[in-house]
Amino acid sequence: MHFLRTRLNSMTDGHLSIPQFRIMMRLKLEPESQTGLCAFLGVKPPTLSRMLRCLLKKGYVERTVSKRDARRAELSLSAKGRKHIKIYEAEVLRELNSRVQNLSSSDSLRLEKSLAVLHDLLRSSDDQGDPS
Repeated sequence: MHFLRTRLNSMTDGHLSIPQFRIMMRLKLEPESQTGLCAFLGVKPPTLSRMLRCLLKKGYVERTVSKRDARRAELSLSAKGRKHIKIYEAEVLRELNSRVQNLSSSDSLRLEKSLAVLHDLLRSSDDQGDPS
């Protein structure tokens, strides 16, 4: 987790927090209301408003009228935000790949087995209809 924070800080000159980055990653999937983002992050509206102010000011996030309900606003990732996320993801993948390449044979095998167990656990959770 430390290297993720370090990469994020270096790419944003320390002006983007992990929760703000989580907002951007969530909006990468689809537009969301402020209510939905509050639920996703587990924060109250004033806290979210503070985080969004920075993202809107930097141009990473856009506020638009909802296509589903014209009375509501939706937040979405801007082109600038998508570009930023894409660069960050490429950096993180490059770093992870480098770290995995440098594992010993035994550690590499342990990682492979652990990932298989995790995959099976997640699949069995999906098969049981578990919403989490």
